[in-house]
Amino acid sequence: MIHNWGWEPAIVPAAKNLTDILDGTRISPGTALQLRPWDVRVLAAEGEPRSQDENLG
Repeated sequence: MIHNWGWEPAIVPAAKNLTDILDGTRISPGTALQLRPWDVRVLAAEGEPRSQDENLG
């Protein structure tokens, strides 16, 4: 998860290939992730399990 705990918008570069959990958007490394004030993005690194349950299978 990426949070912006401030009153101003923030921009964070993606460090690796990510997928937005809520809408399925794929994000490439270096892409600018824009966060509104008090915003949060829920992301998963591609190729890594999304939950502990997937590790059990």
